Amino acid sequence: MAGDFGTTQWSLVLAVRTDDPDRARAALSELCRIYWYPLYAFARRQVRDASEAADLTQGFFVHLLEKDVLRQADPALGRFRSFLLASVKNFLSNERDRESARKRGGGVKPISLDALEADRRYQAHTITRGAPEDDFDRQWAHVVLQQALERVHAEYLKGDRAREFDEPTRPTRRTSMSPSGSP
Repeated sequence: MAGDFGTTQWSLVLAVRTDDPDRARAALSELCRIYWYPLYAFARRQVRDASEAADLTQGFFVHLLEKDVLRQADPALGRFRSFLLASVKNFLSNERDRESARKRGGGVKPISLDALEADRRYQAHTITRGAPEDDFDRQWAHVVLQQALERVHAEYLKGDRAREFDEPTRPTRRTSMSPSGSP
């Protein structure tokens, strides 16, 4: 199953393009779930305000849908996350250009609970040294690990072994053995 992860990502991208609206919606939902936080963390490194980063992240997903950007993704050209990262960089650059061309407004932006939670995670886990691209990859890997843990937990629940999963692992006691095999 672990070896199928890369293929699964492209299968999700391809499923978004399908004519079956339910399958496309489910695939898009899964892509959003996987990539929302890593994209938020990347955007957050670009701006000072958490609500602006959340708005930019949401705006990027709207952009993906409205402009049908996922149709341009091609497995022959490389990793999907590289495509996504290049796309979000272009989007953020275009947004900066648009913002500098607009007059400053006095409107207050609403902050969603998801944005507050995302910024809490950002403050706790983001390393501000190094390139924002490294944070993106690190956050993406964290999401992948979290998903794997959730799948393992679900398997334990199905096997009526939830208690076993939740029990902390205790190291076994080993006695040191001499080269002759006696303690």
